[in-house]
Amino acid sequence: MGQRFLLDLGSSAVWAVTIADPHVLAQVSGVALPPGAQGVFVALARGATTLSAIGSPPCASGICPLYRIAFRVTLDVG
Repeated sequence: MGQRFLLDLGSSAVWAVTIADPHVLAQVSGVALPPGAQGVFVALARGATTLSAIGSPPCASGICPLYRIAFRVTLDVG
């Protein structure tokens, strides 16, 4: 426990990240992130959980592309 990692999916999309089991993995708050990174995460307890992210295109003009990007990984904390 206590291991950390940086999730960096880039800045070509606006990412919404979810963690299936917040008892196993949590996002660290108050950490300065490099451009394009979605967060630093820390392992809290033994177990497995899924981290998922959905990326939508940035849309400032009001005419937005209609696509989404999906990212998903299963993490096993031992």
